[in-house]
Parts: sequence; C-alpha cells; structure tokens
Amino acid sequence: MIWDILPSLSLKPLSSLEELSNLNLLGKLQKLPERDQFPPNIKVLTLSVSHLVNDPMPILGQLPSLTVLRLLANSYRGKKIVCPQGTFKELRVLNLWMLKDLEEWELEEGAMEKLKELNIRCCSNLNNILIGCKGRKSVSRMRDASKTNN
Repeated sequence: MIWDILPSLSLKPLSSLEELSNLNLLGKLQKLPERDQFPPNIKVLTLSVSHLVNDPMPILGQLPSLTVLRLLANSYRGKKIVCPQGTFKELRVLNLWMLKDLEEWELEEGAMEKLKELNIRCCSNLNNILIGCKGRKSVSRMRDASKTNN
C-alpha cells in the first residue's frame, strides 16, 4: 500500500506553538512525543499511518484541552489500548478507524467521562471493549456510537 512507503516523521517539540489547536500528523512515528512536547492548547488531534507500537492512550489522555481524537489508518499497530482512570477529561469525540491489529480497548472508570460521540470503523479484530465499573456510561447511552467493519 502507498501508506507503507511514507517516510518517518521527525518531530521537534511543538510545545512553543501555544496558539495551535488542531494538529494532523500523517506518517510513521518512531514513538509518540511526550505530553509536554505537544502544543499546550491542542483541542483536535489526528494521527494517521503512524504505525505506533506502544499504546498512545496514556500520553494522549494527559492532553488537558483535547476534545477530538482521531486514530486512523494504522496509526496504532498494537493489540490493546488502555485509557487510564482520570484521563481524557475534555474528550467529546473519539474515532478509531482502520486499526486492523486492535483486539481490545479498556476504558477504566473515570476516563473519557465527557465522551459524546464514538466511531469505530474497520477495526475488524476489536471484539473486546471493557468499560470501567459502576457509574460508567455504557457505549449504548452515548449520543452517537457506531461500530462498522466496512
């Protein structure tokens, strides 16, 4: 595929870009930048064809202003993602698209409490979604939740 020939991205810290609120990264990343290397006011983040092997959710969940997260087209190549307790405090929209290796998503209690829209598309191996214990909204009670494999 054309995605396999994309060059690796070499990112310098973006933390000085205080006005940047929307960031789209297309290309392979050796590793996800640390939380303090992202723009401090990032609200919308899209990763595509990043080929990350380590779960990005613990780092991305610490971005304090993030409201929309899109993990697209092999942005993550691992089998499991975990959203730790208390992360993604402002996230409203999550798109997981074409993560063909993803099998399990664990959403710990107290994570993504403001999530209103969830789209999971072409994640054919994702068969296990674990949502934290008591008091947690179920996926079916979110305003818009969809999972398709086409």
